[in-house]
Amino acid sequence: MAIDFELNDSIRIYKPAAEEGTTSASSPVLLEWMNLSVRIGSGRTWSFKKKPADSAYILKHATGAVRSGDLVAVMGSSGSGKTTMLAAVSMRLTADVQGSVLINGLFVNPTQMKRLSGFVPQFEIALNSLTVREHLTFVAKLKGVGRAQMESVINELNLEQCASTRISHLSGGERKKVNLAGELLTEPDVLFCDEPTTGLDSFSALAVINTLRKLAKDSRKAVICTIHHPTSDIFECFSDVILLNRGRTYYQGPTVEATSFFESISLPLPINCNPADYYFKLVCDSDTYDYVDSSESLAGESRNRQEIVRKCQRENVAKKSLMGPYQQGDVIDKLCRNTSYACWLSQLYLLLHRGILDSIRNLREYVIVTFLFL
Repeated sequence: MAIDFELNDSIRIYKPAAEEGTTSASSPVLLEWMNLSVRIGSGRTWSFKKKPADSAYILKHATGAVRSGDLVAVMGSSGSGKTTMLAAVSMRLTADVQGSVLINGLFVNPTQMKRLSGFVPQFEIALNSLTVREHLTFVAKLKGVGRAQMESVINELNLEQCASTRISHLSGGERKKVNLAGELLTEPDVLFCDEPTTGLDSFSALAVINTLRKLAKDSRKAVICTIHHPTSDIFECFSDVILLNRGRTYYQGPTVEATSFFESISLPLPINCNPADYYFKLVCDSDTYDYVDSSESLAGESRNRQEIVRKCQRENVAKKSLMGPYQQGDVIDKLCRNTSYACWLSQLYLLLHRGILDSIRNLREYVIVTFLFL
């Protein structure tokens, strides 16, 4: 059996497709990103002159690692760079990105990353008139996934009870699960979730996070999700946490070690205080964290804290790397796996079918709107 594999440019395979319904045991995966920086405002104007020096880094030298079984929270205030970091690590960002992303020690390009990972956006993209099973059937056909795999995902996410219910009649938590199910159809090794708890009450949000934790542990997936302000119950579900503010990483490591880390830089956790609340306020108040002051002693303390942060990042990445073994051959095999995405003609048919079905079910609304605007 010949396999012609070129890692950084293209993948050419001479390999029979695996039989439908067969799955292989998931091998450990280590996702690393090194010195990731994202800059905006770095292009040229219409007059071919460089823009003034107002370009800004919305992500600065981010370094980290995630392995199979981890559920990682990326925390920070609005505009701190959470979604930018998620998009940069998942290689779905078209901006000026600097740095490297590796899986099991292999550099991957955006096309290869998309084959190994799934990305769940913040907002639902399903048509409200379709039932859960109808929506997932269309997604499965577009992605070339068999019905057996689709039913397996429905059972895994406990969507059997609402499989025949229209999406418009689902609760917020169930909608999030449907959105998640669409990405799990291709069995990704790494799952990126952007704000999976946005718009949910605390009970529904906890149910969604527990589902992600179960996926990480039972299916051995690496799950990274951004989250704005979790409750203490939700915060305890995460194995690791990344704290961001203004594009800078203030902490990256195990959740249980965050308290001792902040104690080491003279920022202990107050008694009877929710850790998530404290860390969130801490990184948002950069003056408290950095001690920006003209005093030489305080400036020296600030530099010392920054060095401790960088050392902590390096140590955590090294710990993840030693938790292997991580087989590079497994990544190559997955990249060489034949995919059977629907051809453009099939895509056109499926999208037309879905659009017509949606129009028929919403015919009454369309008629009312038409008469209102006549």
